[in-house]
Amino acid sequence: MHRTSRSTRWIVSGALALTGTAGLVAARAASIDTPAPVASTRSDLAAADQCVGGPEPRLAATLTPLRVSGKAGAEVLELRLDLASHFASAGSARWAVEIVDDLGRPVQAAVLSAPVSLGLGARRDALVTTPVGLTDGFYAVRVTAAGKASAETAAAVLERYLEVRSGAVTPIDSDDYHQRSRALMEVTP
Repeated sequence: MHRTSRSTRWIVSGALALTGTAGLVAARAASIDTPAPVASTRSDLAAADQCVGGPEPRLAATLTPLRVSGKAGAEVLELRLDLASHFASAGSARWAVEIVDDLGRPVQAAVLSAPVSLGLGARRDALVTTPVGLTDGFYAVRVTAAGKASAETAAAVLERYLEVRSGAVTPIDSDDYHQRSRALMEVTP
C-alpha cells in the first residue's frame, strides 16, 4: 500500500490542451492508498485497454475501480488512474476526466489535472472520483491522458462504467453497460 501526504491533492478546472478533451478529476499526482479493487463481473477491467503482443505505448495508462464510498444514497466511485512513461526522455503528462450519461451528455463541468513531470521510466497515479448525487441511470467515466517528451507525444483514452440506483453506485463492465443502458439506442434527428 502506497501512502502520500494529503497536501499533494488538488482539484483544478479547464480544458485538456493536448487533446481537446475536458473532464472532472480529483487527483493526487504522487502515490495513493491502494485498497483491494472493487468487485466486478469481469476480472480483466484494468487489462482491458492493453493490446497483448502489441508495441509498448509511450504513455501506458490503466483505470481501475478501487472502492465505493460515502453514505447510503450518496455514494461515489473512486478509481485509480495509473500512468507509466516509456518515452525516450523525460517529459510531462496531464489528464482529464469526462463523466457522461448513457446518452453521451456531460453530467458536470469539466475539470483538468495540472501537468505532472515524468522522468525516464516514471510512474504516476491519481485518484479519480465520481460526483455525489448522480441521478439513477448508467454512466461512463472517460479518462483522456496525454504525454509529451521532446518530439514524442502519446495519448490514451480509458473508459469504466457504473450504474446508479437510489444513490447506490455499482461499477459494471462494458458488456453490461451496453446491454442494459441506452448507449446503443438509435438516435434520430
